[in-house]
Amino acid sequence: MKSISLVALAFLLYKFLILESVDADSPHLFFDWTVSYSQLAPLGVEKQVIVINDQFPGPMLNTTTNDVVNVNIHNNLTEPFLITHMDGVQGTNCPIQPGLNWSYSFQIKDQIGSFFYFPSLFFQKAAGGYGAIRANNRVVIPVPFPPPLEEFDVLIGDWYNGDYKEMRSSLDLGIHLFQPDGILINGLGPNKANFDFQPVTANQTAGMSYYMVATSRFIIPELAAIAIVRYNGSQGNPIGLLPPGPLPFDYRYSIEQAPSIRWDLAVGAARPNPQCSFHYDLINVSRTIILQNDWAVIDNHLQYTVNGVSFVHPDTPLKLADYFQLSDVFVADTISDTPDGRFPVLGTSVIDVKYRDFIHVVFQNPQLSLQTWHIDAYSFFVVGMGVGNWDKSKQLTYNMVDAVSRSTIQVYPNSWTAIMLELDNQGMWNVRSQDAEKWYLGQEIYMRVKGVGQDDPVTVPSRDEVHPPANLIKCGRAGSL
Repeated sequence: MKSISLVALAFLLYKFLILESVDADSPHLFFDWTVSYSQLAPLGVEKQVIVINDQFPGPMLNTTTNDVVNVNIHNNLTEPFLITHMDGVQGTNCPIQPGLNWSYSFQIKDQIGSFFYFPSLFFQKAAGGYGAIRANNRVVIPVPFPPPLEEFDVLIGDWYNGDYKEMRSSLDLGIHLFQPDGILINGLGPNKANFDFQPVTANQTAGMSYYMVATSRFIIPELAAIAIVRYNGSQGNPIGLLPPGPLPFDYRYSIEQAPSIRWDLAVGAARPNPQCSFHYDLINVSRTIILQNDWAVIDNHLQYTVNGVSFVHPDTPLKLADYFQLSDVFVADTISDTPDGRFPVLGTSVIDVKYRDFIHVVFQNPQLSLQTWHIDAYSFFVVGMGVGNWDKSKQLTYNMVDAVSRSTIQVYPNSWTAIMLELDNQGMWNVRSQDAEKWYLGQEIYMRVKGVGQDDPVTVPSRDEVHPPANLIKCGRAGSL
């Protein structure tokens, strides 16, 4: 699986570009970040790494619900740059040009947990530029567990020793990437990351050290990253050999195991489910969309497709084209709701969906490699997985009671995954493969969420969708507005 991927230990959703409606009493946090290059060797091979304030990974954003976060980004790279979790992608933002700066403003709302930010342009994610974000609960909003004595943010991701610009050039020539060279934990190679704990009750003996191991699945060669967890007063390294991991290509075990992860409805929480009602089985499904990933050779070039279309970005971000009502930038609904066997083409795929609708999406993967999908701005219920092609009879196997809520989901080879989500966040949102090669070569679409009678975004009330900020960067056809 040739993916530039990261794993955070919890999940949150927030807007990274548009400032939510802000209470005047909300605390404001200010950060000044310089994005630049540095020569580093996380796996022993020196390469050009993207650092933020000379740090890799970048600084952690430690925030609390309702905080208004202001991050001033200085782009000292040699090419345009965007940083994102949700809004800062090519379809929503114009990039920060080299030598210039721009301030992101966003408010941490009903999210408690952690995620991460990362570069979204030009395959830069393969060079670093990522870091953790933590959203703490307010004192008046309790969480369903005792306050931890200490917290650690752990970022796990695969890593290439090659230069990201050379990798990008290879993809532009239609050359597949090789497998990653290793896995990093907080930017460090195997046996280099350490986490020091004070004595706590965690079903283990204090005063000892333990391994933290991350291994890859479904690729050759199998990769591993090892960190050491040290309790206060521990002496030396962990005792004993590392235990064997699961079989690297046991897909059926994974398909059976993944749905066994369920939401514990007996546990209360500050914000147990900000996206939908727990009774999602009682909500009428207004639309079913089947998205099938594939690959094709288009104009003698390798491309990855969704329902037969490989995404091409226009020179004007879709969000700006929609807001300023610029015609001929894109046409919505040119991609079908189901795979129709069309001859593969290049295109700008935008699906129109209605604000407040509840929809059913099936990700179909006919390929022999693992697929991973992400939807910006939403959590969704993962209601089903299975081998082969999806059909309506598979709905009888769905978990309609206590499915977990996620923003990213895997689809196993020659398999399908079904999700349900309430469209409660109006805007233009990216739906993409999380495999960096596939994303770069066109495996994405955008989902435009609009309310009935709200075709002109300028007239949409701010309670439904906040308008772009005053410091909005304009480019393409919007550049002269």
